[in-house]
Amino acid sequence: MLTRLFSFLLRFKSILSLIEATIRSDAAPLKGYALSQVQRCFAIKENINSLLDVARTVYSEIVDDIYNKVREMSQQYDLPLRVSNSATRAFHLSLHCKPNQTELDPIFINISWNKTRTMVTMTTEEIIFMNQRIRAALDEVHSMTNLIIRDLLKKAHQHMACIYKLCEDIAELDLILSLAQVSSSNNYVLPSFGSKMNVKDSRHPLLDCISPNAPVSNDIVCSRWKNFHIITGPNMSGKSIFIKQVALLQIMAQVGCYVPASKAEFRLTDHIYTRIGFNDSIECNASTLAMEMKEIAQIVQFVSASSLILVDELCRGTAIDEGTSLAWAICESLIQTKAFVFFTTHFLLLTQLEQLYSNVTNHHLEAKYKNPEEKTGVIYTHKLVVGVTNIEHYGLKLADKTGLPSSIVEEARDLAARLLRDKQVNMDRDWTNRIDQTNIDLVHKLVDHYESGTLSIETARNILEPWQEINGHNIMDNIEDGVDTIQDNVIDEEIHSASNSRDQEIYGNIENTEGNNVIEVEIHRNERNIIDQEMHSISNIDNTEDNVDTMQDDVFDEEIHIEGNSLNQEINRHIMDNIDTNQDEEIRGNKGYSIDQEMHGHMENIEENSEGNQSSY
Repeated sequence: MLTRLFSFLLRFKSILSLIEATIRSDAAPLKGYALSQVQRCFAIKENINSLLDVARTVYSEIVDDIYNKVREMSQQYDLPLRVSNSATRAFHLSLHCKPNQTELDPIFINISWNKTRTMVTMTTEEIIFMNQRIRAALDEVHSMTNLIIRDLLKKAHQHMACIYKLCEDIAELDLILSLAQVSSSNNYVLPSFGSKMNVKDSRHPLLDCISPNAPVSNDIVCSRWKNFHIITGPNMSGKSIFIKQVALLQIMAQVGCYVPASKAEFRLTDHIYTRIGFNDSIECNASTLAMEMKEIAQIVQFVSASSLILVDELCRGTAIDEGTSLAWAICESLIQTKAFVFFTTHFLLLTQLEQLYSNVTNHHLEAKYKNPEEKTGVIYTHKLVVGVTNIEHYGLKLADKTGLPSSIVEEARDLAARLLRDKQVNMDRDWTNRIDQTNIDLVHKLVDHYESGTLSIETARNILEPWQEINGHNIMDNIEDGVDTIQDNVIDEEIHSASNSRDQEIYGNIENTEGNNVIEVEIHRNERNIIDQEMHSISNIDNTEDNVDTMQDDVFDEEIHIEGNSLNQEINRHIMDNIDTNQDEEIRGNKGYSIDQEMHGHMENIEENSEGNQSSY
């Protein structure tokens, strides 16, 4: 290492000797045409080229002649003449005129006054001739000087490699000094590397240096379990700044620099892919969307598990429906990878990806209303918060702040409200349909259990458990209340049925005295009543099922947002039917037993009547 360094030093010394032997030590670039012209003429040392020395001597003598001639004319015409030199007029005369001085001697030509007529520039034929001689001498000087410089470069070219190396070393030293100066700051920390990105109280490194106010700090958390982050927020909330901050901190950490944060852990990344900006390409004959698709295609093709991807408002250069569809499909493609992705967007539909994929997280740059009740005025906190932004019509609010005419903003606000109402109606209809379909599926399951004879409170509880949160309350409480009501109704029906049975029994006893034929008719009548009651129960079941069908049709036709009531009513009806059926079977069993007892009593009465008749005979 030291030998290599010593060799470089010797080569640098050789180059320096060549330069010192040819170039004057006081040669330096100067401002102004006259000074730079003199510097270039006399940059090469004397006695190196005799023709150069002669040409410079001629140039110096002609310049001296011009100055001497101007002094003579100043004395002759009693004017404070000065010598000036410019690139357009070469050597010429300038004069500060008196207020009443308007005429000059005819010897002066090419006269030019300034706007206030306080300064005049001019020349003479003799000075014009001298300028021609000076120009010829300068051409000779420049020609000889270029030859000498070219020869010097040819000699130094064999040492040019160490010149390039010197430039690289100086650049690297400048970088190290810059990183050292930044890292010495008290609010920068040494980053560590692991399997995730976890940066606490991170700040944008450029804003941290140039901003008059302290930038807002935000946490950056990204892991293999939550590797896709969708970031929403109003315009000017800081979405683009945040994802650029993520990239800059990753680069600073991997080059070995401290980062502006209170704690920092990064995952080593092999590539940083970005799609930031909103511009087309005239050279490639591509629109904004075409450029976005080309860049995204490259990202999708070359992404790896260790990549860091930053996408800013993708597909905003096309229609909303097509842009949302493209952005959704691209997001789903990137979600399947293990790359860390930060995706900013104004398409709020993309936030629904969090409900479909466990590795997706929604964040937004916080903004608050100055007047939350009227939703007027927006305050940007630039704080990253979990969830989706709740600011409505933030584009209209920004347009109002930028000075757009209020009539245009108000009309846009009315149109936006109208579109939002139409959209809300469609969303309510879709949500109602989804709830209806969910309720119908639930009813179908309950009906299946009812028809198979396996419906019970425990079975209903197991079926309804996944749907407990759909209606926002406990469905089983309503079911149990419905069961209690049904049981009360069943007891009342049993009492009423028993009363009717007793009346019929008394009437049968009276008729039995007329003979066995009347008793047989009464028995058939009782059996027919029992069959009628069974048929009535069956018809009630059919009517209940018809009511279920009618209710389902009404739900779809009326487009009503059904929550839990319709579901509970359907469940209560089916449970009531089940209990009615069970109770009917129980009642029929009880009635059959009571009829047997009645028949036995009737037969005993008939026998007693027969014996009585025989004794009377």
